[in-house]
Amino acid sequence: MRRYKAIIIILISYIAFSMFRLSLGVALPEIMKEFLINETLAGILYSASFYSSALLLLPAGYLADLYGREKMLFIGYLILTVGVFCSSISPRYFELFVSLTLAGAGSGLLLPPYYSIVGEALKEARGFAVGLATGFFQSWRAAWFFDYGFLYSTI
Repeated sequence: MRRYKAIIIILISYIAFSMFRLSLGVALPEIMKEFLINETLAGILYSASFYSSALLLLPAGYLADLYGREKMLFIGYLILTVGVFCSSISPRYFELFVSLTLAGAGSGLLLPPYYSIVGEALKEARGFAVGLATGFFQSWRAAWFFDYGFLYSTI
């Protein structure tokens, strides 16, 4: 039973990660107006978190094996949280870019241990576990876009 509680907690905490990934795209037009940036700079801003995340995926898996998956998952969520918080108070483009890069680094650190923990917790059904974890992310993604579209159309 404890194993399933841990899975539920990890899946629920994954919502923060998925909301970070999805919110930036939705907020980008307002960010462009606020910081007076063009599409090129907006694209760089949007891509910053993906690049830093991609760069850390391989080292994060190694570090999770070396120092422990739970510890790396916690560190990843902590860095993601700091990056997202700093991005919410960033007064200029450069600070926002650095904050989003930091948040992306946190997401890169948390992904390998996340999938590893979910797969290990459900050893007898690893394919199902990865499908469950990915499906959870995609479900929240779909719900977010639907809710945002509905909210935006009513304003």
